[in-house]
Amino acid sequence: IRDAELASGARALAPGGLIVASRRGSAYHYPWCTGGEAIAEAIKIWFKSEAAAKKAGYSPAKNCKGLGGE
Repeated sequence: IRDAELASGARALAPGGLIVASRRGSAYHYPWCTGGEAIAEAIKIWFKSEAAAKKAGYSPAKNCKGLGGE
């Protein structure tokens, strides 16, 4: 049972928040989604929630499952 936690591949919350976006883009992502991983560290902007990202003018990435109530 102790090994199950390690084998599950659980990830810790990113240090900046739950949602990441590019300062140069218009979509937000989960940090583990392909789009989120592709953003250069220097231009990442972090949000604590989807609501905060939407308030800042970002919309959910279409290729990141689970965003935007999907």
